[in-house]
Amino acid sequence: MAMRPECIQAVAQALGKNTLSQVEQKNIEQRITDAMNQLAKKDRDAFRAMSKSERLTEAGKIVADDIVSDKLRKNKILADDIIKQTNGMLDLIDDKLPAHEKLDRMIAFHGDMSGADTSLNTGFKTIRTEAKKELWDFYTKIKGWTRLIEDKTLKRNIVKERFGEDSGDVEAKKIADKLEKVYESLRERFNSLGGKIGDLGDRFGFNTIWSPHKLREMGRDKWNELAYKNIDRNTLMDTEGNLLDDAAVKKLLDDAYETIIMDGLNKAEYGELQVRNTGKVTNRFSDSRVLHWKNADAWLEMQDAFGELPLLDLIDYHIDGMSKSIALVEKFGSNPNRAFDILAQAAQKMDLEKLNHNPNWLQTVDIENGVKRAKTMYNAFVWREMGAGSDTVNMLGQAYRTWNVSSMLGGVVLSSINDLSSMTKLANLHGLSCTKLYWNLLKELNPFNQADKEFSYSMGIALDEITNSLSRYAIDDLGSAHSRASQMVRVSQNVAATTMRLSLINAWTRATKSAWSKTLMNKYATLTKEKDWGSLKKEDQEFLGRMGLDERTWEVMRMADPIKDANGVPLMTIESIRNIPDDMLKHLGDPTAVKDKAVKQFWGHVLDEQGMAVIEADLRERTKLFGNTHGGSLIGFFGRGMMQFKSFPTAFLMRHGSRALRDGALSPTPFTYMIPLIMGMTVLGGLSQQLSELSKGNNPLPMWDSNDPKVALEFLGKAITKGGGLSLLGDIVAAGADPMGRDSRNFLLGPLGNDIAELASMISGTSNKILNGQDVTSKFNQMYMFAKSKMPGNNLFYTKTALNRLMFDDVQNMIAPDYQQKMLKKMRKQGRSQWWKQNGDIEAPDFSGVVK
Repeated sequence: MAMRPECIQAVAQALGKNTLSQVEQKNIEQRITDAMNQLAKKDRDAFRAMSKSERLTEAGKIVADDIVSDKLRKNKILADDIIKQTNGMLDLIDDKLPAHEKLDRMIAFHGDMSGADTSLNTGFKTIRTEAKKELWDFYTKIKGWTRLIEDKTLKRNIVKERFGEDSGDVEAKKIADKLEKVYESLRERFNSLGGKIGDLGDRFGFNTIWSPHKLREMGRDKWNELAYKNIDRNTLMDTEGNLLDDAAVKKLLDDAYETIIMDGLNKAEYGELQVRNTGKVTNRFSDSRVLHWKNADAWLEMQDAFGELPLLDLIDYHIDGMSKSIALVEKFGSNPNRAFDILAQAAQKMDLEKLNHNPNWLQTVDIENGVKRAKTMYNAFVWREMGAGSDTVNMLGQAYRTWNVSSMLGGVVLSSINDLSSMTKLANLHGLSCTKLYWNLLKELNPFNQADKEFSYSMGIALDEITNSLSRYAIDDLGSAHSRASQMVRVSQNVAATTMRLSLINAWTRATKSAWSKTLMNKYATLTKEKDWGSLKKEDQEFLGRMGLDERTWEVMRMADPIKDANGVPLMTIESIRNIPDDMLKHLGDPTAVKDKAVKQFWGHVLDEQGMAVIEADLRERTKLFGNTHGGSLIGFFGRGMMQFKSFPTAFLMRHGSRALRDGALSPTPFTYMIPLIMGMTVLGGLSQQLSELSKGNNPLPMWDSNDPKVALEFLGKAITKGGGLSLLGDIVAAGADPMGRDSRNFLLGPLGNDIAELASMISGTSNKILNGQDVTSKFNQMYMFAKSKMPGNNLFYTKTALNRLMFDDVQNMIAPDYQQKMLKKMRKQGRSQWWKQNGDIEAPDFSGVVK
């Protein structure tokens, strides 16, 4: 619809311009067309009754209001960007830390208690947690107790409720209402920052991420057939308010097919660069949805046929994407990439200027590497400059690594009792009662205490343990929908997640996170009611400041009413802060913004300290190991395979190491902090070692012999390796080893390196023996042991010995009759014995040799 010259002049004057460019004219023409479609969809009969002039007038009003709104929105974005950029620059100025170190802490949590504001990554996790905590019952129910297969009936009923249809399922309606609340709160928060996501109301239903692979596989004709059958024809109108005819609908669907399979490149002209997901984040998600499905069954059919992700992952992906975008804009403004690059340049300049005045302050290379480190973390967070790689290779690597989780970590819960040491250390640091902490842990471990477990989920604690996340041990960050959708990856993830539940590590991790976090939340619920900021001791104010909690946040928390658990224990929660009446916060500014910041600071602090108490690798540790490498590149594939399970020890050393060195390497802090921690982990490591021996069918190892001091030294070495400071370097890798343990080569090569070496040995060694007419029994046994080591759940600590004695040992005796005897002979030389013997005899474990 071409604009008349007088219209062009009128619009130009309204915008304060002499004339409009061709691009501006085209844009306004499209906006008028869209506005007329909007009017027609709102009330088709009324629109058709209008004259052409009336339609243009009404559409013009909408466009005029939209232009004014856009101008106000852009002015607000500009003002906010200036404030955030200025604050970022001010944050770089710190007498205690170099500018590049401050930049580093803007991106990811650092354990050194530097007092840095909530990091970008922590802000993202806080926003995501607040959204997902509302859906804990959805996560626990959609896959039932097995956590493997989506409940199709519940899924269909939830979708029906989301499309405004009555499913008759009370639980489904409750979940659908919560989904609406979560989606709407994220939309409103994003729009309050300058975003422009429209409100589709009850026509939203669910979005869909289309799979180009599925569309190509099923073909254009199948797409057109199903889409034509399921499309909501009432949403497809021309500018006259007439429903599109069959030919026009088919043309629309045909264009949609091309757009999906070509990833939008069909709309780009040759010689024209199409740039997406760059520039202003506030402009994301503003495109109008073209394809609306007529009802829930129609959406389900299209989703099942052509969707990239199942329902649970689709919801997860939407929440994660919105949370990340909100965190980016709140931290760096509407164009975070540009803002961060400016800050990175400024940080380097500030430090180099300081270096010019004090040549002994830092090395130039330290400054350059520090800025590069911050850039690496930022780029990994936004998935920028991640390098090239094959998606197929990446998915193969993910499937392999998650399969290793299922086959190697069945006994990892025995090593995880070392968490008690870091939990205790952090409790002492925060002045928490260890008695309360252990009591909370016992309650959380009670399998019959469902109420406390659900209460923890509802507060946003340990949500990863109900979303099939393997973040604690698998370390992969599935950033692309394509990777998440791979059937091969999905199967291996489900198998690994099931094994983790059966191994009880999920239950243990959930309990430890919940117990520690609740103890910390109880402290803040009590202390904020007892003392205002001025009444706190100076050292307490300094401690809270180093934790990122300032006087303003403390004042907000004092206004919050704690939530009480089933036992009447008060806890400071997200809801406590959200429930503060707006009138009480007006003197501090916009109440919603004040609450957003207070929640981010308080809950971000809880999540960060929880990650110190119950070690879990995050953005900082992952990028330290893998940088910006793509999982499908040669370096990325082999690096991830060989470094698998190293994220746990890396996280421990980086987090607690940085906190120990916070006052300098020559201060007393490294010793006062690390010595008790290492001693506690060594004691627990000794316990873990003995429990591990018992789970293998062996009697406990000797710990002390008054006639042989080497016995105590040898056991001390095992305890340190299993749980102490040198520790975590070996205990997880050894979790799937044979009863005799593995040597240092196994640790250095990692799972992938060991498997490649093992396969090479089997293939070349067997071939050579066959060609030379030698006995291949040992090679067949090697093949058997390799295959057994890759069986999911083969080494669950409570079934491992029984499976070996009742099944696997018999098979091994058939393949290599002398292998078991050789192993027993070696054990006798080491002074070790079995309580469940190789011949099947069972005796009570012998503890008499533990101390002699």
